[in-house]
Amino acid sequence: VIVDLNNIKYAPIVRNILNHDIGIEIIQTKNVHLFKYLYDETMSKNKTSKFYYFNLNYFKKLLKLPDVKMYLCHQFNVPLSIGIFFMDKPYASYHLCGNNYAYPKSCGNYYLLDYVFKEAKKLGCSKMILGGGITHSLDDSLLKFKQKFCKELTNLTISEVFI
Repeated sequence: VIVDLNNIKYAPIVRNILNHDIGIEIIQTKNVHLFKYLYDETMSKNKTSKFYYFNLNYFKKLLKLPDVKMYLCHQFNVPLSIGIFFMDKPYASYHLCGNNYAYPKSCGNYYLLDYVFKEAKKLGCSKMILGGGITHSLDDSLLKFKQKFCKELTNLTISEVFI
């Protein structure tokens, strides 16, 4: 899934969620410990393979790269969602994300992505690569979530790169 940042077409459910001001704030952060905790919780909840787990040192090295940004979505100082993004023109890319499942109805990811789309556009990016799902299935829950921001599908290839 690739979002055209000059022509974002959210699904009605996303527009409805974003129309409610519920005290959400998005900030840029470098809190790798919080990220790793929420990310690992997300991977555990989704029962992902070991391929999707990384050690703390990976995140520390990643955040030293110049175009890598981490954003935190919180409500009244409670973390809801946190994500790492590559912001290298002309394309931005959604790398990894973690959620606080103690607040499943907060919709933190929706607010986080909406904010990061705007930030990426300000930084001169024209597209945001969200990627696909965990599986190759069109019924994959992660893919379905990403399609709420853009219905068009594009073939993408990922590879393993270790930093």
